[in-house]
Amino acid sequence: MSLVSIIIPAFNCEAHLSKAIQSALDQTWEEKEVIVVDDGSADRTLEIAQQFEKNGAKVITQKNKGASAARNAGLAIAKGEWIQFLDADDFLREDKVATQLALLKSEREVVVCKTVHFINDPTNAVPDGNDFFQAYLNDPLRFLIKLYGGFDYHSGMIQPNAFLVPRSVIDKAGKWDEELSLDDDGEYFCRVLLQCERIVYAPEPMNFYRKYERNLSLSGSKTSDAYRSQFTSTKLKHEHLLSHNVDEDLVPYIHTATFKALQLLKHELYPGHQKLFIEIDGFSKSLIKHHSRGNEVYGGTISNFIGNRISWKLLKHLQLLKSKVPSSKKNSARFL
Repeated sequence: MSLVSIIIPAFNCEAHLSKAIQSALDQTWEEKEVIVVDDGSADRTLEIAQQFEKNGAKVITQKNKGASAARNAGLAIAKGEWIQFLDADDFLREDKVATQLALLKSEREVVVCKTVHFINDPTNAVPDGNDFFQAYLNDPLRFLIKLYGGFDYHSGMIQPNAFLVPRSVIDKAGKWDEELSLDDDGEYFCRVLLQCERIVYAPEPMNFYRKYERNLSLSGSKTSDAYRSQFTSTKLKHEHLLSHNVDEDLVPYIHTATFKALQLLKHELYPGHQKLFIEIDGFSKSLIKHHSRGNEVYGGTISNFIGNRISWKLLKHLQLLKSKVPSSKKNSARFL
C-alpha cells in the first residue's frame, strides 16, 4: 500500500486548523502521514497543531516565509509516494485519498476531484462547475489552455486541495516558487500538470474550499505586491506552456489565454496601481497580434455587454460606484 503525505501549511489560522488536520487524520486510506508546517504564526496555530501530535501528526515550525515556503518545507520531510496539499482553513471528505487512488493506473497520472465552495457553513456548500475540461484529460497541455480560457475565453479555476499528485511528478516539476504570493498555486500546478502523462477526473465533491467575504482572506487583500505576484505568475505560466513541445497551431491559443488573464487583471486593479497597470498593459498589447480576440466574462449579461462592446473601464467605474451605494439602494444595481 502506497504512503500518502498530506501537507498543511498554516499561518494564523487558529479558527479553522483543527478541522483541516482532523479531516487529514480521518482519511480512510491507512498509509498516510500528516505534516503541519507552522509559518511563524502569531496566534495559537502552532499550539493547536501540536495537540494533534499525539494522534500521529508531524508538526514543524519556521519563521514566516509564506505559504509556498511552508509547502516546500513539508515536501522536504515528506516520505510519501503521493502528495496531498491541504490549506489550513479547508478540509477533505474522509474518503478523498482512497477514492482518488483507486482511479489511478499509473504513477505518471494526476487525479483531480470536484470542489465544493462554502462561506462559514459547509452544509451550504456549492459544487463547482469545472466539468468543461474533461475533453482534454489525456492532453495536459490542452487541458491547461482550456482551463485558462485559451480556446473559447471560458476559463476556470481548480483549487489545489482537489489534486492528488505522485511524488515522481512533483520532483520533476520542482519546488513551489517562494517569490510568489498570489497565484503561487496556479503557477505551481501549471508545472505539475505539464509533467504528468494524463489527468484523471473524479466527479465526486471531495474537497471543501472555504471562501471569504471580499478582503477577508490573504488572496482577497490585493496589495501592489499581490497584484505583482499575479502578473509574474501569469507570465511564468505563459512561458511554461510555450516551452512544452508546443505544436505551432496551439501557440495562438496560449497567447489568447494569457491575454485574457491580463485583461481581467487590468480590470481588477484599475484605476489604481497605475505603474503596474501600464506595465501589464504593455505586455498584454504585445500579445494582441498573436491571438484571436474573444469576449471577456465580467459578470451578468449587461456587464458583459458594457465591458466587451462599450468600455471595460466604464464598467469598472460603474462597479466602483455600485460598491459605494448603501445596501438598501443596491437592488436597482444588481446587473453589475
